[in-house]
Amino acid sequence: MDLDDWERFIQQTDHVNVLASVRDEHGNVAKALVRKSERQVDSGIKWSVHRRDHFRCRYCGEDKLPLTVDHLVLWEEGGPTTDANLVSCCKKCNRTRGNTPYHAWLKSAFYKKVSQRIPPMIQEQNERLAGTLAAIPIHPLKGNRKR
Repeated sequence: MDLDDWERFIQQTDHVNVLASVRDEHGNVAKALVRKSERQVDSGIKWSVHRRDHFRCRYCGEDKLPLTVDHLVLWEEGGPTTDANLVSCCKKCNRTRGNTPYHAWLKSAFYKKVSQRIPPMIQEQNERLAGTLAAIPIHPLKGNRKR
């Protein structure tokens, strides 16, 4: 990788663990085996988000499954781990959304299907959240994509 490739790589990661590396004849790293560390969400923030969302998935309304939190502005795009950028989410909805931008997620067939289970007021709140994304500050090293 050249310097530009490394810069892009570092911008897209939070923490990287170097598992192994091989150096060339000049002592430069020729190959590296790295692993991106798992992102950790502070439990206080997580519980605050779950309480605010009444311990239900904001997308499908499920309340009998373990919940995660979902970043509205994607974590990969520099979205911060703050109450304003998180919603409670079941694992299935979180996995299904993946890295789909929030605006596109709200228009997806999956969301349209599962959101029929949530009250119209929550559906409207989810739609209104789309209007708040521009005000959410992004991490300066990671947020190089447009929303």
